[in-house]
Amino acid sequence: MTTVGYGDMAPVTLPGRILAIFIMLSGIILVALVTGTISSIFTTKRIMEGKGLEKISINNHILICGWNSNLLDLINGFLDSSLSENIVLINDQPQDKIDSVMSSVPKNHVYFVRGDYSLDAILNNANATNAKHVLILNDPNNNQDEKVILSTLTIKKLSPNIRVVAQINDKNKIPFLRRAN
Repeated sequence: MTTVGYGDMAPVTLPGRILAIFIMLSGIILVALVTGTISSIFTTKRIMEGKGLEKISINNHILICGWNSNLLDLINGFLDSSLSENIVLINDQPQDKIDSVMSSVPKNHVYFVRGDYSLDAILNNANATNAKHVLILNDPNNNQDEKVILSTLTIKKLSPNIRVVAQINDKNKIPFLRRAN
């Protein structure tokens, strides 16, 4: 990067040599800045994807909202089935739980979005309007039937024709899910 050619032409005067040194150093700095900026962009994107903060752009995927103890078995069941579609997870579990699940599944078929799955913005990050199916899980230890019903209504508002399968714990709340279609 600091070459001045084959040596047949070289600055002779002191100002010429100072200018050549300045141009050489400027070239090195410019190349380093461009390389560093490009690698920083890719690294930031990769970190954001790993933390579930990037917008998902896939279509016809299965959206799994929530968390329970058999989530990994459920994901593997979908991946082993003949459907073999992409899966997007939405939840706000601690990063270590997410990392344990994501390290156990193929990275090119399972994606993650961090957040509350009852919020429009989080569902839009997961591209819920273009999802094929939605599965809303409810942890039996942490009864959140109202959140499941609210999420079902929100998803149906975003995409009325989407098929939603919701899990609730209280059988008395089934009519509310049926009203959400």
